Amino acid sequence: SFFVLLRKFTFEQCFFLTGTPPFSVFLCSFPALLQRGRRMGIMFGISGAKEPAYRILRSFPRYEVRQYEPYVVASVRSGGDSNGDFGVLAGYIGVFGTPKNVQRQSISMTAPVLMTAPQKIAMTAPVISGDGFMSFVLPADYKIASQAPIPTDGRVFLREVPSKIVGVYKFSGWYTSDVGVRNANVLLNWLKADALVPPGATLDSVSWTSAQYHPPFTLPFFRRNEVWIDLGTQAQIQPYSFAMFQAEHPQW
Repeated sequence: SFFVLLRKFTFEQCFFLTGTPPFSVFLCSFPALLQRGRRMGIMFGISGAKEPAYRILRSFPRYEVRQYEPYVVASVRSGGDSNGDFGVLAGYIGVFGTPKNVQRQSISMTAPVLMTAPQKIAMTAPVISGDGFMSFVLPADYKIASQAPIPTDGRVFLREVPSKIVGVYKFSGWYTSDVGVRNANVLLNWLKADALVPPGATLDSVSWTSAQYHPPFTLPFFRRNEVWIDLGTQAQIQPYSFAMFQAEHPQW
């Protein structure tokens, strides 16, 4: 026949029909069209996902300093397979079907997905690397970890992240671990230049995290990525305007 049924997504009542271009056909029910519309928005960087609450303490020309309110995360120790780690956490909140938690309770997906870099821990001998983590930020309804559904997968654990201050650098494009390290070093150099971290600080001596706000199918130039470098938990950094910064740094 002229049209060939390629695939049927029964859970969305969608049919992909194709023929000789430009006579390709895509048929969907109205609810499924709404769902597809949301996915198209995500492709162009419009996610609508909720984020942990924060306020901006300082805005610099190339980065900003934020203070985050406490939040709860579901984490898995990073084994070097980011897709596998993501799948474990996605199973916990119910992305693939029945949620893998004791209550079988679906949990809304929020943003960003956090990757905490391994930290070197100084000991007498040798110097070892601590584990990195991939984390999903849980909805703000969960104020403490004990309020969140209990994971049934032993690899998933819940933890509370206290209020903290971070330096943040935003960038677009595909994210890889090398891209994260490169941009974290860029941010670290700016923080050192502005005396927000010690002059001898390195990525091994600070706590830094990558934050990804979009799924892999979002177009690269619409993707929002960030690197965060922890600056402490005390509100030592006073609100600071760009005009004040320009007055202190006229060369910028």
